[in-house]
Amino acid sequence: EQKSKLMKGLENFVTLSYSFGFIKEGISAVTGFADEMAGATAKVQQMSNELQSANEIQNLIMQSAQRSGSSYTDMVDTVSRFSAMNDIFGSNNEAIAFTGLMNKGLSANGVSKDAQSQIINQLAQSMSTGTMGVEDIQLMSQYIPDLSSGLQEYMNNIKGVEGNLQGMAAQGIITAEDIKNAMFMSSGQIEES
Repeated sequence: EQKSKLMKGLENFVTLSYSFGFIKEGISAVTGFADEMAGATAKVQQMSNELQSANEIQNLIMQSAQRSGSSYTDMVDTVSRFSAMNDIFGSNNEAIAFTGLMNKGLSANGVSKDAQSQIINQLAQSMSTGTMGVEDIQLMSQYIPDLSSGLQEYMNNIKGVEGNLQGMAAQGIITAEDIKNAMFMSSGQIEES
């Protein structure tokens, strides 16, 4: 009987320890989520101006994230990067629309969330430099073919540049503004995807 009580006490201790482990993991997850949301809120507040309140921007980003199947915090990260490119994006709305289309194009082509994040980061980084390289064009061709075909059409028909996208990128003639304009020109195709 003494041994039975000892075993029962040991079992209770193990169960309690196990439960505390789950509680600790849960607290860590909640804390991590709270930190992520606080960071997103701070970015949205930085984007607000006399034309749009942080609340309006937050709602627009949330709606776009839902339409494109993206996470809200990832969307805020990307939109804040594009909004900071004042010479390319004229407003928060333009940055939100661009990001939503890019996310939707990637999702429509079956790109995983992790890969989407990496691709968007690379394209955003390249766009911040002003020109797109051959690697960027290859990424777009592979993962966002609607944008790639729209960019080809835009460069040939609107800008009057002959040749293929890789050749244009190698010459450094494809700008971030071209990518933005081609994205909006391709929006119908991307939305239908």
